[in-house]
Amino acid sequence: MSTDINFLCKESLFAFIQRKYDNLKNDMGWDLLFCRYENMLSPLYPVAFFGINPGGGPCDTNAISVESECAYYSEPWKGCEEGEAPLQQQMRALYTMIGDELGVSYKQLMDGSLMTNYIPARSRNWHTLKGKDEWLAHASDIWNERIKQVHCKLYIAISKIVFDELDSHLTKHGFQMVEKINEQIGWGRVRYQIQRYERGDQVSLLVRLPHLSTYKIFSRPACQPAMDIIKREISKALI
Repeated sequence: MSTDINFLCKESLFAFIQRKYDNLKNDMGWDLLFCRYENMLSPLYPVAFFGINPGGGPCDTNAISVESECAYYSEPWKGCEEGEAPLQQQMRALYTMIGDELGVSYKQLMDGSLMTNYIPARSRNWHTLKGKDEWLAHASDIWNERIKQVHCKLYIAISKIVFDELDSHLTKHGFQMVEKINEQIGWGRVRYQIQRYERGDQVSLLVRLPHLSTYKIFSRPACQPAMDIIKREISKALI
């Protein structure tokens, strides 16, 4: 990892991100984690969720973490009551499914596991992000080190770009892919992916879902057969 990051120090990582943000002249703000910073280093649950980068309009504050309750259930989004925006509803269903396997509520799981953007810089959408390649290289430094230091049994990505990045990090650190699934999810030609990795007695499962703000897979009956497969594979990984 770059020598100007102290991964154990929240302030150092903040400065590392802020320097890149200033150098690339991004102007919409940045956010990294949707959760407490302690979940970066010592999460209660071996689960990690990755979006690609914050979307929507500009934000005045640059935040490395959310030290209160997770924004996915505690904040009002897009004129909805807190936790009731369409994306929040889908995330609640996802984390209820995973939480059932761990014996915890979706709120406990969200508050006690890593939930993050892969890239912290905000943009209206991925295509309008300035300096994509530079940001990907920068984010790679952060997440390569996190995967090196913290073993997760389950990684969830809602972007093919992030899925491929996480695959690269796992492989770099000695995880060998032993199983893979790449199938339609029940929404036209939209697909999901599952890859299982092993390193000695450690197992990591990498799951790619379509973006849950667009594809409401947990409330679509045609997606249920695929969701049953996803749940089965997650259950096996979390044993």
